[in-house]
Amino acid sequence: MKKIEALTMPKLLFAHRFEAESYKHSFVNTGELLEITYIAEGSLNINIGNETFKANKGDIVCFFHDEGSTVASDSFHCHHTVGASFDYCCSENPDSIHLPLLLSEKNGTDKICRMIDEIIGDSAAMKASCTKFAARFFGLLLNIDAVHKRCVLRVPGEELYVRKIREYVNNNIHLAISQKNAAEHLGISPGYLCNIFKKNTGVPFMKYVNRIKLENIKSIMDRENIPLYKAAALYGYSDPNYVSRLYTQMFGHSITKKLNSAKVK
Repeated sequence: MKKIEALTMPKLLFAHRFEAESYKHSFVNTGELLEITYIAEGSLNINIGNETFKANKGDIVCFFHDEGSTVASDSFHCHHTVGASFDYCCSENPDSIHLPLLLSEKNGTDKICRMIDEIIGDSAAMKASCTKFAARFFGLLLNIDAVHKRCVLRVPGEELYVRKIREYVNNNIHLAISQKNAAEHLGISPGYLCNIFKKNTGVPFMKYVNRIKLENIKSIMDRENIPLYKAAALYGYSDPNYVSRLYTQMFGHSITKKLNSAKVK
């Protein structure tokens, strides 16, 4: 899940219905591109890094194209998709838009599906102006955000624990964080921590921790031009090769790519 604040108006890149007897597609890093999809028929398997999710009929999927992922189906399926490009920043502001990777049909996605189809219909008929599309797209994001937050707020105790888990991670990001240590800090079991964190965020706890650490490592390497092993050590990793493999699995490209290219120039 990402929490974002939009910095520019979204531009429509595509809006269509797609169906096939089988399907496989890998997303590459194409910048600030967000694709909102709902499954109209069948199902779709989603792989991001080492994690696999399954989207069924009526489920909503939010693909950010700055994350390496693969989607596939070995049987008939149909999905309806809207893709837009805009600048955004990740934010922990309470008013930011929460976009989970997967939003279950069980949580009430009918209105979101209709909004996607309205955008597709306007696009096919060439009715929507840039301003109208931007308004519709932001409305779509806000509805996804509202449904997600409503689901989280059904269990206030869980939301509080998730907030405390995030605070623990932020305060200890330079240490070697484990699920066991985080659970002990909060006075809950590791299994309970794992279950409520993934349920409320859509992301496994250790993947969340590693993502934040890796983003910080990459940032400090690029900003201060220091080698991987030194940057990794600052965030509790003793094996730079492990960090390199983990980064490639999670983001789809090498952590040293940008740094190496800068040295060649």
